Amino acid sequence: MTEHIEQYLRQHGSLPGRRALARLAGCTDYAAAQALTLYRQAHPDAPRHHQDRSDPGRPAPAPVAPQPTVSYEQAGDVATVESRGRIQTLDELLSAAKVDTTIWRTARFTVNSYEGFSKDDNGNVIVTPLFQVKASLEKSQPQADLIALKAETLAAIAAHAPTYQPITRPPVRGGHILVLSPADAHIGKGAWAAETGADMGIPEAVQAVRESVEALTADALPLGIAEIVLVIGNDFLQTDSPGQTTSGTPVSTAGTYREAFAAARDLAIELVERLTTYAPVTVLCVPGNHDYLSVMHLSDVLAAWFRSAPDVTVDARPVNRKYFQRGRVLLGFTHGNEEKHSDLPQIMAHEQPQAWAASVCREWITGHFHKKASRHFLPLTESGGVIVRTISALSRSDEWHSRKGYSSTPAAEAFVYHPEHGLKAQFHHRSALL
Repeated sequence: MTEHIEQYLRQHGSLPGRRALARLAGCTDYAAAQALTLYRQAHPDAPRHHQDRSDPGRPAPAPVAPQPTVSYEQAGDVATVESRGRIQTLDELLSAAKVDTTIWRTARFTVNSYEGFSKDDNGNVIVTPLFQVKASLEKSQPQADLIALKAETLAAIAAHAPTYQPITRPPVRGGHILVLSPADAHIGKGAWAAETGADMGIPEAVQAVRESVEALTADALPLGIAEIVLVIGNDFLQTDSPGQTTSGTPVSTAGTYREAFAAARDLAIELVERLTTYAPVTVLCVPGNHDYLSVMHLSDVLAAWFRSAPDVTVDARPVNRKYFQRGRVLLGFTHGNEEKHSDLPQIMAHEQPQAWAASVCREWITGHFHKKASRHFLPLTESGGVIVRTISALSRSDEWHSRKGYSSTPAAEAFVYHPEHGLKAQFHHRSALL
């Protein structure tokens, strides 16, 4: 704007008027007036326009902007919010109206501009750009459900407020570590026997996890289990929101999201409480591609629930990969959908350099592919390799997987490690319920 003022000054020998500058610069009268005020302040000796009645000794007073008026009307699950004044954007409107965006979503909105007129102390007309912003809102039922679910969960924790006492157990010989990872349970998946060969709903998925963990634990206990690692996640739930995975992919479901999350929460608490009767339990929460956020929320619930349990440790950190080390054994856990399996040995060495140096048995346990597999990666030296295991899935195929011909035997696996000698036993349990 300065170059336009100085151009006019060179041609006419005086500063331009507000309207002349607006025409020359292609801007509003208000913007021109503001630019002239700043220029006069910086150049008090510049010759004034013959119609310029401003006092050269002091800057022109800033126009007083009218206060925005905001209206809000609600009728059931829809609402309308509108403002007139200096509010220019939807975000400013929602903030001024104190709209809870976790409950309401914007269906549509419009922004219109107009001009307001006022005069300064010298009688100059000041033009102020003003705006009308109007939005139509709809209640977001999925978000409302999640908020209600959060309230229910917090209420359940507050009502239970568990205080766990140390458990006295008989001495255990062997000192082995039992690793339980009921992967790809997909609690909340829906399947119809006529389409897929077997019915599947929330109760079936919950019971499949329960009986698999019980059976695998019973197989391992005779070896002498001193510690238990329970992996919760790896698509423990079918969805991350009603009817959709984390990436927004629609999938077949049974029941509501709230029902599935509540069932998964209660099942995880039940498993931990039952396993602590045998040995101290470390819970590793590993997010999957179906339930990335849900597992994060579930891990926070478990950490709060067992905060006073001396025999339970919950790793609720919001990271994709979790590690567990005892003695010369280093185990990595990830769902397996993000990383290349061939990169996992290097990732382990980079993320756990001290544990890597102290270990000889190094293994990854992954899920995601709904089939059992393993690969052995040799290191650069002969100090030991890295095994990447893809374990079985507990979930049966839904309609889409069945139509595509993707099928596998619903099963779960458990591994027993000795802190000094590595893997000692591996157990496999085929679910009879799915």
